[in-house]
Amino acid sequence: MMAINWLVALQAIPWGQVIENAPKIIDATKKLFTKAKAAEPPREIVIDAGAPTDEPARLGRVERLVEENRHELIVLHEGLQASTRLIGELAEQNARMVGEIEALRRRGRVQFWFCALLALLLVGVLLRLA
Repeated sequence: MMAINWLVALQAIPWGQVIENAPKIIDATKKLFTKAKAAEPPREIVIDAGAPTDEPARLGRVERLVEENRHELIVLHEGLQASTRLIGELAEQNARMVGEIEALRRRGRVQFWFCALLALLLVGVLLRLA
């Protein structure tokens, strides 16, 4: 009986959609992990306030550091958006699978009670014939 439920479960899963979306998710995951591995940890920023440099040069250095940080922040934000999209797609597929599994559970319960009823009817018929 348990093997039949598994067969029914495997037949009810929308394998076409799973197979269709698998390459997209795998590619997105590979890109995400590659990007995460390639990212360097943030370097320490040291602004020497006591340096005897002139004010415009010091201000230019600070502006350059701010611009570099802004660029790094944009890259991190893009990575976060890619991660969010990937997690959203995975959650969507997970929700569909859970829905299908719940439907299978309900069908299995109905089939169980139907088989129990048939067994009772069979016992009744056999007792009547005996």
